[in-house]
Amino acid sequence: MPEMGLKGKVAIVTGAGSRADGIGNGRAAAILLAREGVKVGLIDATPKNAEATRAMIEEEGNTSMVIEADVTNAASCAAAAAKAVAAWGRLDILVNNVGIGGPPGNAVEVDPEAWDHAMRVNVTSMMLMAKYAIPEMRKQKGGAIVNIASVAGLRGGDLPRRRSPKASTERRHLRDDRDAVVRAQRRAALVDRGARAIEEEHGAGDHRALRRHLVPHPSRDGDLLETQR
Repeated sequence: MPEMGLKGKVAIVTGAGSRADGIGNGRAAAILLAREGVKVGLIDATPKNAEATRAMIEEEGNTSMVIEADVTNAASCAAAAAKAVAAWGRLDILVNNVGIGGPPGNAVEVDPEAWDHAMRVNVTSMMLMAKYAIPEMRKQKGGAIVNIASVAGLRGGDLPRRRSPKASTERRHLRDDRDAVVRAQRRAALVDRGARAIEEEHGAGDHRALRRHLVPHPSRDGDLLETQR
């Protein structure tokens, strides 16, 4: 049964599919929202990934639809928001989840094109989706934007997988993109008073482990997904 007072709301979640087996942040957020009675637009550049999420939501008797979109493109972001509004008449929640790993190397070594691509996917996409979601939220006199960042944005680089100076040197990436997400989040909270902006930093996770924690066991139908950090 819905418990958070969200029934009847409309949300869009970017990166709502999962490129690997298991449950990613976007898929988990979409399923959780749908279980609360929210109609969810599943935004993904690869529709088949989002379709798997839609099937999981439908299996539980809840409502969602797949919206193919390139979140680095302004026209595509505008069309995605408009499609959700056309289908369900409103927009209340935006979850900016989509993200990719930043390019490796320091400022001398990094590939500029890879840098630009990561910034557009990880940072510009959040601005573009908010740009077209906020006007719809204002019509409802409120809304919520959840921006998924990373602890890497706070710590200044990826954590080494092996605890040694060599590992730290080999595996350190430029992660100014995630730092920019954190800063953009704080700016979003200041520039628009009509919608709440929420920031979530997460660490690296094993999506197979997430599946064990987030998908209800067949013997426990109806259990809500547990939020994991």
